[in-house]
Amino acid sequence: MEKPKIFISQPPAAVKKLFCDEALDILQSFALVTRNKKRGCGLLTENELSAAIKDVDGLITGWEGGCVTKNNLTCAKKLRVMGLIGTSVKHIEPEFAIDRGITVLNTAPALSVSVSEYTLAHILSSLHDITRRHLMMTQNRSWNKCREGFSNDLRHKNIGLIGVGLIGSLLIGLLKPFKVKIIAYDPYLPKKRAKELEIEMVSLEKLMATSQIISIHAGLTNETRKLVSREMLNLMHDGTLLVNTARGKIIDQKALFEIAKKKKIKVALDVFEQEPLSLQSKFRKLPNVILTPHSANFNNDTYRWVGLTLAEDLKKFFSGRKPENAVFKERLPLMT
Repeated sequence: MEKPKIFISQPPAAVKKLFCDEALDILQSFALVTRNKKRGCGLLTENELSAAIKDVDGLITGWEGGCVTKNNLTCAKKLRVMGLIGTSVKHIEPEFAIDRGITVLNTAPALSVSVSEYTLAHILSSLHDITRRHLMMTQNRSWNKCREGFSNDLRHKNIGLIGVGLIGSLLIGLLKPFKVKIIAYDPYLPKKRAKELEIEMVSLEKLMATSQIISIHAGLTNETRKLVSREMLNLMHDGTLLVNTARGKIIDQKALFEIAKKKKIKVALDVFEQEPLSLQSKFRKLPNVILTPHSANFNNDTYRWVGLTLAEDLKKFFSGRKPENAVFKERLPLMT
């Protein structure tokens, strides 16, 4: 039986990072694999990608793989499946692809573990003032000065989650040992699922006004853009911790800066409205804000798991079995 043809759009350096030897072995065990051979950032032009996928059955793209256009998909007459490294789908015309009968896969479950752990790390580091105290120690500040500040335990806190998808659900599991109370705002979460997770669904206003820790896990859509507005941010009490590992544009960033500057709140941000974050950003100067460079899922374990997850799913697809991580058309409006 003739093997299916799969093209990997990521350049060589990205393939080396995202596909361990085991993942490549899995792909090559059932498919004829060809790759983008451009050096450097290696993004293919629209015409180059169209030529590369003209006769293939499967396309691997996503992180560092560039965009996929309607013209690309129209040229790919034999394309049956697209596999994305990552969770974002808007840049590969997913609705157009699905309407053409192309199955779309992503690697959301492989990424969700690291993001949920990273979020918990941000929460604990912020509550216990670890980052600020470390910086003061490295600056040779006095012992007593380094011990100043307002820090708290996580146990028994009121947690508010904005969005309860894969990451939010995993975070709930990580938080349970701390005996916290969890409320959530997610208009698309079924009541049955909320009951299973043992969380209370509330309005966004109530969540912002009553939570001691607020963590954002919604996708970026027209509906969620600046969902956490100035009005919502002003509902937070002194002592509140706001964590965002989702998308920067979900928060009104200008309002957040102004409120974080004047209120006794803590903020931990892994994502920003404009990325990379400008070296002149005023957020860099706020002592009550922890900043990280959109790196919640950038680690060696994640790189290994995304490649393996996608390779296994493509193997299932081409052997006639149901893949684990198919993206469905009805979910697209909720996805980044």
